[in-house]
Amino acid sequence: MRRSETLFLVVLLGAAVVGGASLVSFSDSLAVQELVSVLQDRVEADVTAVAVENRSLVVRVRFENPSGSRLAVDGGYFAVFRNDSRLAYGSASLDPPLSLPPRGSATTTFRVQLSPSQAERVRAARDAGGFDLANRYSVSIADSRFTLRNDRVAVPSEVSG
Repeated sequence: MRRSETLFLVVLLGAAVVGGASLVSFSDSLAVQELVSVLQDRVEADVTAVAVENRSLVVRVRFENPSGSRLAVDGGYFAVFRNDSRLAYGSASLDPPLSLPPRGSATTTFRVQLSPSQAERVRAARDAGGFDLANRYSVSIADSRFTLRNDRVAVPSEVSG
């Protein structure tokens, strides 16, 4: 075999190996994306407690992971409404992220810093009978991140102490 033929064969084999690895990586990415679309509708996030402490909105959330894969929750966004008027909003990060075991659950507390006027509006809404809490969470699996959205939760005054 001549030198040019050998070089051509080496380049051809190298391209096949790299192409095959790319195809496998692409296929794995598609599988993760399909799982993400299913998980967005199946992972549960239940708000179990809400409080206003000083200038913080404190929200306790229990997450349920129905999948066979480990998930991580790394943050949440919250907005407080009364009569469809937004009174306060903010986000909180979890460092380290909350690890959700496969087919398991975990609970965490988010502390959202509020401005003095936001904290006062939330307290006034609480004292007037309660408020609605909109919430969503940043969740990741492998290298993919997705947003888990929840419906608004009614928070009565006796729960939002």
